[in-house]
Amino acid sequence: VAIARQGCLLHAAGYGFANLEHRAPATPGSIYQAASVGKQFTAALVLLLAERGLLRLDDSIAPHFPPAPGAWSGITVRNLLTHTSGISDEGFGKLNLCLDYTDSQLVAAIAAEPLDFAPGTAWSYSNCGYILLGILIARITGRFYGDLLAEAIFEPLDMTTARVISEDHIIPNRAAGYCLDGALLRNQEYVSPTLNRTADGGLYVTVLDLAKWDRALHIGAILSPASREAMWTPVQLVSGASYP
Repeated sequence: VAIARQGCLLHAAGYGFANLEHRAPATPGSIYQAASVGKQFTAALVLLLAERGLLRLDDSIAPHFPPAPGAWSGITVRNLLTHTSGISDEGFGKLNLCLDYTDSQLVAAIAAEPLDFAPGTAWSYSNCGYILLGILIARITGRFYGDLLAEAIFEPLDMTTARVISEDHIIPNRAAGYCLDGALLRNQEYVSPTLNRTADGGLYVTVLDLAKWDRALHIGAILSPASREAMWTPVQLVSGASYP
């Protein structure tokens, strides 16, 4: 846990165990899988690329994913960022998490499913939307989104523990992952390296580095005021209604 006020860290502590088998205590320096908390970093990177003129939030994504389904022509980068694209998570759910996939194979699996709704007409949480954002970043820049995150966000903010997940690297203070099977804790299931590195949440981070990120947002580091305002503005749907 870290407690901060207006970007200033007031308290940080760890509770329980980072590894149950070795009874290793959790500390503020324990490195956890960020899961979907990592989506905000993908979003910030997209906004940075927009600031640099490499993309526009209201551009259609279809030209970057040929041959994209016709229904994708109305999907914008902003739709992916705000979970309003209508892209279904069903395709990703059909993948074998133990196998490696290329970006093209991931796109094909996602594109094989019909949209859940017309772009911009509704809101539905979409992991696939953020997977596509990571691939979109690579196709626009020619570089892996994780390397760009390190260069553009983590290193400038001295977020020394933030990084893309890697099971085979030796990472000091890495917490073990667990899942609940009823009331029983079990070690987490294996996920292949390519699926562990997608832009919907494939990051490691400590609570201390999240506090540095919080401070950066408060003091206006990294992102421009316009980008921060866009990031925090509720999305407006085609109907004129907004989703919080």
